[in-house]
Amino acid sequence: MNANLLREYASYPGLLRDLLRVKRRIEPERIVYGGDRRQYFLDFAPPGRERCTAVIYIHGGGWDSGEPAMFRFIGQYFALQGYRCFLPGYRHAPKFRYPAQAEDVCAAAGAILRRLDREGGPPRPAAVVGSSAGAHLGALLCLDRQLQKQFALDPGRLAGFAGLGGPYDFEDGHPAVLYLLARKLFPVWEERRQGAPREKLAFGGGIPLLVIHSPRDGVVGYENAWDFARRARELGLPVRFFSVPPGRDSHSAYTAGIFLEGRENSPALDALTDWLGRLERLTYGKEEKQ
Repeated sequence: MNANLLREYASYPGLLRDLLRVKRRIEPERIVYGGDRRQYFLDFAPPGRERCTAVIYIHGGGWDSGEPAMFRFIGQYFALQGYRCFLPGYRHAPKFRYPAQAEDVCAAAGAILRRLDREGGPPRPAAVVGSSAGAHLGALLCLDRQLQKQFALDPGRLAGFAGLGGPYDFEDGHPAVLYLLARKLFPVWEERRQGAPREKLAFGGGIPLLVIHSPRDGVVGYENAWDFARRARELGLPVRFFSVPPGRDSHSAYTAGIFLEGRENSPALDALTDWLGRLERLTYGKEEKQ
């Protein structure tokens, strides 16, 4: 077992301690979008003025665990920043294999955008943020034109994508734990390239990207994210790569735990929050001059 994976396991008690300290300040609405018990999303409404851009946050869990209710603290974080935030759930592997999870997040995104439309006013865009396996699914939501067409999603409504600790391809050379998790996802291992967001970048259409990754991630290798960002740059996509500095930089600590720390204590969360603000200003023609 490598040292970075040991650091990952060692981070769990501290993360659980911080999670138990979170106070529930916003009660979300639960909306069902499909027939499976995991096909629902949570709607977090800001307590004050609502920003023009919404956030769709997709949780991690190795594609085989987790659900929105476990990540309420993240929906609450965004809502307290003024973002209407939606947390969709999806069916789990290995009972449901790829592309079931990607189809679920696309179906949920469609239901979320229609919900926003029913509230009146001009169509509102949504930024997609995902952690770990959720970053993989969020990247597909934003980049896979075939899935978007299948679920009648307008890519123009997706303002940008931010991934924290996401796997963007499944070629050889990555940590063993990613290989084992991905085997549950793909019924035929040789078809894994079909579910690799890196293969969809050519169809990105100029969508802004933020890639956050730790050099000491023991679950998803650093090169996985760096290569994804490098390929995006080659294709002319607007991409920012943020390398998580030493500290609380194990996989779970920076993909989910940063939302327990507060922006002032987490450079990664500060980078994400700043990017979302700039994205909204850019979307509405108010980007600050540098």
